[in-house]
Amino acid sequence: MFSKICTLIRNTHNLSRKELGDILEMTEQAIGQYENNKRDPSLHSLIKMGDRFKISIDSLLGRENSEYKTAVIMIDKIHMLVENYDFTLKEFADDIQEPYREVKLTLGYEKIPDKKLIDAICFKYGLKSSYFYNDHVDTEDKRYEKLLKFYLKEENFDYLELAINIKDNFPDPKVVLDLLNLAKRLAGGK
Repeated sequence: MFSKICTLIRNTHNLSRKELGDILEMTEQAIGQYENNKRDPSLHSLIKMGDRFKISIDSLLGRENSEYKTAVIMIDKIHMLVENYDFTLKEFADDIQEPYREVKLTLGYEKIPDKKLIDAICFKYGLKSSYFYNDHVDTEDKRYEKLLKFYLKEENFDYLELAINIKDNFPDPKVVLDLLNLAKRLAGGK
């Protein structure tokens, strides 16, 4: 989660990778490695970043709630919708009747999703706004059951393919376990 939080912080403060690198006494390339999840931050970098942006180290790492963690969770959930409907960003923006530029900036972790965007998505897809403000996936929610059934029946995924897809798309181990159990039950225990 640090890579996405780092990207979001840099972009919402209108900093280039070089400028953030200068603040953290690092190279632009090192910041790129952070943002691409190819390098873990040093304690020194976390402290400097936390001090500069007034955010705790635990929040930078996504271990406690912050506006950035909430934003990353929201953006990740929007990405899931785009992927589940097999939309391009342009098609998704058109579908929710929001400006393409705003959708692209948000999904590129360049800005925090605003209420207008979230409301448009909720209205279009019949979601509750709490879906975006909660990092817990409620596996009792019928939308997940429908989606998993779709993959098992319409897409002809077997349980193993679906399990790999779930594991690759959900960072929280508890969520993965809950969804895998639901998928297994829907697949008839295969």
